[in-house]
Amino acid sequence: MNGRKQTIAVDANPLIAVLRGGNARTVLFSGQIVFMTSEHTTWEVKKYIPEIAAATGKPENELFYAFDHFSIFKTSDMLAMLAHSPVLMR
Repeated sequence: MNGRKQTIAVDANPLIAVLRGGNARTVLFSGQIVFMTSEHTTWEVKKYIPEIAAATGKPENELFYAFDHFSIFKTSDMLAMLAHSPVLMR
């Protein structure tokens, strides 16, 4: 690998798996990959947090807090960063 982190777009399913305590959190928190998703996907995940809370026994407010602190860029934020970057990705 050339030192640059891979950027991967994710949909709601792996993000929900992380909140449920699945193995996807190992990848998400590894720091080896940059994740990005759409604003729509973040709202889709948030829609399921009450259901996830009921299934896992974790308080909703803790799940919302955890999700808001995931290291994920919204697609619009990533595009804005690239537009202002002196070096564009190849």
